[in-house]
Amino acid sequence: MIGAYGFQVVATSVDPALDKINLLGVRYWINQTIGVDVAGGIYIHEPPKGDTQAGLAVSVGVPLSVKSYKHVSFYLEPKFAYALWRPAEDSKPWRFDLGGWFGAEVTLGWIGIPRLSFLAEMGAGLTVVNDGSDSDVTLATKPGHTFPWMFDNNVGVVYYF
Repeated sequence: MIGAYGFQVVATSVDPALDKINLLGVRYWINQTIGVDVAGGIYIHEPPKGDTQAGLAVSVGVPLSVKSYKHVSFYLEPKFAYALWRPAEDSKPWRFDLGGWFGAEVTLGWIGIPRLSFLAEMGAGLTVVNDGSDSDVTLATKPGHTFPWMFDNNVGVVYYF
């Protein structure tokens, strides 16, 4: 899919107090080995009772293909993500993620749908969450777009135009 823009929707959690924020993203492969992922999303919820909840998240990554075989591309992707949200009045929490992912992008060309791809990823990274007064730092392995856990964290499908 070199030179084609791949549009994707990725659901991500920034805080248990908020629902998932759906990030709308673009994946673009510059050549056979280097790509660019950029995604962003907003979340606004005004419940009948209680404070308005709002969130904003952005993500940037550079997938680097290490091996391709027919309809599968294996890649490493350093990724940066940042989120701000407001689960309640007078709170200003934020989240910062920096990590690396190992993944596979499977294009469905073998069944006649060459522009549709599914992703499977696993990664490790640093996450810093600040609730407005205290920070929590975590260094851990993380699931990405993997099955069946993808329904808990991230869901990713890419369609190229």
